[in-house]
Amino acid sequence: MIQTFRELYNSGKEKLQENQKEDADFDALQLLIGAADFKQADFFLNAGETVPQNICDRYEEMLSQRISGRPLQYILGEWDFYKSTFFVGEGVLIPRPETEQLVEICVKEIRKNSYKTVYDLCAGSGCIGISIAKECPDVQVVMFELFDNALKYTQKNLEAHKLKNAKLVKFDVLNDDVSLLQNVDLLVSN
Repeated sequence: MIQTFRELYNSGKEKLQENQKEDADFDALQLLIGAADFKQADFFLNAGETVPQNICDRYEEMLSQRISGRPLQYILGEWDFYKSTFFVGEGVLIPRPETEQLVEICVKEIRKNSYKTVYDLCAGSGCIGISIAKECPDVQVVMFELFDNALKYTQKNLEAHKLKNAKLVKFDVLNDDVSLLQNVDLLVSN
């Protein structure tokens, strides 16, 4: 069956609504944009265009994952946080808008006090530490993470953002030598 992007979106929204997904319209649009590798404006510019079969198939697979309860952000594999986009998936917390306030508070304190060293404990995706490093290029940010599932996302995000003032250390904050955590101006953790 040949469908336009608008028709495919409406069909996806209906499927999500039938399965009691709260933000069916938002999720359906985000999944379609992800399946088509579009920006949001591209969807609106192409809404009446016919969807290639490979995009239809990918969209249906993504809808099935969402219906089964998999988080939208994990399906998409990335999510916006603060002023950047971060890779996310199993093993890391999904970046939340409320956590952006933590970054803002940290940046304000760093600038007010001329801090030079920030440690991000249990860094996960690295969204907090990387955002701070981007906002404060004169600060050295060290992100500590223990779990391999999370480490791969922290490393991938660190490489994607190409920062010279941030690094990653595999570290167990509960069992490793905490003397490594000395000489820090600001300690942050979500």
